Amino acid sequence: MQKMGGRICDSCRTMFYPGDPVVELCEKCANTVWCVIYEYDDGSRELSSIHRTEAKAKKFCERLKESIAFANTYSTKKITKHYISEWAVL
Repeated sequence: MQKMGGRICDSCRTMFYPGDPVVELCEKCANTVWCVIYEYDDGSRELSSIHRTEAKAKKFCERLKESIAFANTYSTKKITKHYISEWAVL
């Protein structure tokens, strides 16, 4: 993206310099995702969602708390915790 005479990453706003390959995302943002993972009372885990930024993953987890509490009242397999995990995409 072209801004104020320089090029910056659309996600983290890192500045690109002359000679850098021109893409919309920097190398870190293009290759990193944050996953929200459920852990159940029997020890199993399940991928819930994948997010481009850590802030969006945290916001999703905050909204998720009420839904998990409601689902656990009617489910036999209860979610004991959910967490965010950073993954590199190759």
